[in-house]
Amino acid sequence: MSWSEVVTATAMSAGPSQVDTDRFGFRVSRITVPSAATDVNLDDVLDAVHDDPSDVWILRYPARQNAWFAELMRRGFDVLFADSLTYWALEAGSGRTPQPVTNASVSPAGEAPSGLVDELVADAFHGYGNHYTADPLFDPALALAGYQDWARRAIKSGDSLLLNVLGEPVGLMISTTGTDTSEMLLGGVVASQQGRGWYAHILSAVETAALRKGAHRVVSSTQSHNTNGQRAWARYGFEPIASHITVHLRRST
Repeated sequence: MSWSEVVTATAMSAGPSQVDTDRFGFRVSRITVPSAATDVNLDDVLDAVHDDPSDVWILRYPARQNAWFAELMRRGFDVLFADSLTYWALEAGSGRTPQPVTNASVSPAGEAPSGLVDELVADAFHGYGNHYTADPLFDPALALAGYQDWARRAIKSGDSLLLNVLGEPVGLMISTTGTDTSEMLLGGVVASQQGRGWYAHILSAVETAALRKGAHRVVSSTQSHNTNGQRAWARYGFEPIASHITVHLRRST
């Protein structure tokens, strides 16, 4: 979920997710309560569910509302905890830029073949515990295919980057830049090249591109269990901004 939807928006969003419904073969809706929507309560969420015939609702709400989980169960729902998202932000221009190296480079990814994008995403995200994998109703293979499809569509933007080591692509970053914010949407390094400091070079390239486009901050999010990624962000200078719980709701039978 994007920064604007989850952090800065001031109103709850709710509605069917046609992409998820088509991919998984059952009716899925999404309900998101942003951090800034301080006047939204659980009854507002229940009102959104009331006349919605979906089979599953993917609900995200601020972690500060930690009492909602038990209350949803009391209200007659099957509630499955699907981890939480943490959101991080960096003031553009303040990052701890790594020293340049001769054997690594970052280049625009807009012309990357679809097959290469699929390979990089499949490798970098192998075993990544997204919220779909917490729920046996969702096929993990279809969830990964969704990441690949998302990357193929989003990579056409001018903000997306490839990381090359010794001339070979080993990582990518899908991002988008708005009026004042550049958001890293999907990115990583293939398993064989992880732990070597290459990821910091992608972060540096994203920050440079953000400054060039006039953005004042760079933001990103990940599942809370992804401590490796969050340590990398912290080393570079990012700070945690928000935390959102993800649950899957079904009506109790």
